[in-house]
Amino acid sequence: MQRNHRKAFTLLEIVVSTILLAIGVLGYAAVTARLARAFVLNGQRERSADLISGKREEMLRLGCAAITSGSNNNFDLALTWNVGGQQGIARPIVISATRPGATELMHDSLRTSVPCS
Repeated sequence: MQRNHRKAFTLLEIVVSTILLAIGVLGYAAVTARLARAFVLNGQRERSADLISGKREEMLRLGCAAITSGSNNNFDLALTWNVGGQQGIARPIVISATRPGATELMHDSLRTSVPCS
């Protein structure tokens, strides 16, 4: 008996390839969602660092005698800064930013000092 060679796919081959394609598409969607969330969190982290750095530069520009503690809200970030009393030739400062994280609030802070002359 001679076999007839068809140029078509069997139903089993179509089902298996469809399942593999679905797994690939779902995996791609999951990775894309995670990357998008990571980009958002990284942007918030970058804004937090920029605000802290900007506040530090402002305090250095104002000088030792003019700086005071305070807080403000920029975007979705709460920025606070605490200025300590003069210790020798500098005043210690702590600048903190609170921002939303993936599951909870995140806190970034910088401890530095402003020189007094």
